[in-house]
Parts: sequence; C-alpha cells; structure tokens
Amino acid sequence: MSKKSAKIAKMAKDISEFEIQEDVSDVTFVVEGRELHFCKSFLKASSPVFDRMFSSDFKEKNKRVIPLPGKKIKQMDVFLQQLHPVHSWKQITDDQLDTILSLADEYQVEHIRHKCQTYIETQLDVNALPASPPMSPDKNYTGSMNIFRQGQYGVNVSTVQPTTAPEFSVTKLSIDQLLLYLGICVKYKLGKFRQQLIKEASGRAVGTLEDSPNYKLLSADTQRDLFKARCLWLETRRQ
Repeated sequence: MSKKSAKIAKMAKDISEFEIQEDVSDVTFVVEGRELHFCKSFLKASSPVFDRMFSSDFKEKNKRVIPLPGKKIKQMDVFLQQLHPVHSWKQITDDQLDTILSLADEYQVEHIRHKCQTYIETQLDVNALPASPPMSPDKNYTGSMNIFRQGQYGVNVSTVQPTTAPEFSVTKLSIDQLLLYLGICVKYKLGKFRQQLIKEASGRAVGTLEDSPNYKLLSADTQRDLFKARCLWLETRRQ
C-alpha cells in the first residue's frame, strides 16, 4: 500500500459513522469542529438529560445544531454508538469503559451503565480458572508485611511472620485488567464487583500489584483495602 493510500485509509477509518448520517437525523452535535448527526427521539428515550433539553424550555429545544465544547470527538462517537439502537451491538472494550461511563453518568443513561457492568461481569466469568495454581515464593512478601507492621496502611498484622507468600489467582485476567475494573467500579459506584475484584487481586504478589500502572490510579482507601485483603488472604493460607 502506498503512503497516499495508507493516508486515505486512515482518514476513512477516523471518520465517524455519525458524520455521514445527516439525511436521517434531526440534530447535529458539533465536537472539535466536526459534526455528529443523530436522532432526538433516540436521545430523549435513553437520557433524562436529553429529554429535558429537547422538551423543556431550554435554548437547545428548537436548535438543530448544538455545540458541545470540551467534548472529544472519539469519546462522543463511542458513546453515541452505545446509545444508538442500530450500533449498540458493538462490543465495549477495556479502553472505552472510563469514557463511556463518564458520559453515561453525565447524561444519566442507565442502560449503558448496566451494559458496562455486564461487560465487566462477563470478563470475570469467561476468564475464571477452574482450579487453583500452586503456591509460589514471593520475594516481595517480607517487605510488604513490614509496611503493614509499621502502620502505613492503618492495618495491624504484626503477628504475621511467614517466610513465603503464595500467589494465587481465580482468573486469567491480568493484574492490569483486575485493577482497571476495580478502579472503574469504585469511580462509578458499580459496587457489585468491588469486593470480588479486591478478593481476586489480593491473590497476586504485592510487587505485581504495585508495578501495575492502574494501581497508581486507585484511591488511597482502595489501595488500603486491597493490601488488607492481601494480608488476610496470606494469614488464611498459613492456617
């Protein structure tokens, strides 16, 4: 493929489907200078925010073109795909979760929140392991227990003095995925999976947890609960 052909292909790929649906739409969102065409009826049926916008005495009620300053074209495109009945079959991906849930919360679209929750649940189910892997030494264990004995995370485990730390997992998901889902569940109050994710992540070595870029995105309370669960898990395995 020539450079010119590659450039054209990239441009075509970057074009949103909603940029070419002007004939079948009755509202246009302007995002980063580009136009996304949509149907008010779909928006009103899915979102109380859009319903009030187009039904009450808001300035947007009779407008066909509505600027959305501060929004990103790719983020709005992904969100509208999940909102549109024709495109909503498209599977959510890990890197879209935060974007979709952020906009779903802003526009109060409950069925998209539910879809994201179902996606996480499905990832946990389909990646579940049928049996426990063998225990393995963990060079990070002694240091991590010292941190707790020093009270850094507010957890007293001073009586725990094992020489090895088993690493255990009930899922094939990577630690990056587990911590991503955990952060998402906490941020968007998807409480159904918080404890399950903490429990499953607590079977991983401390060094593995801390090395994940998603660990640094967790709140201090979540990090504390995760390390507390890790210590309790280790105590249980020593009994």
